[in-house]
Amino acid sequence: MECDPDTPVDGVDPDQGNDWTLEAQFVVLVLRVSEVSV
Repeated sequence: MECDPDTPVDGVDPDQGNDWTLEAQFVVLVLRVSEVSV
């Protein structure tokens, strides 16, 4: 995923170096409950 750079004003980008990359990790845990009758 890549973000769009800031709109340059007069051809100069006031925020240089904003070409960063976002990485996200998702961990999904599913709890399973089983009922055992004795």
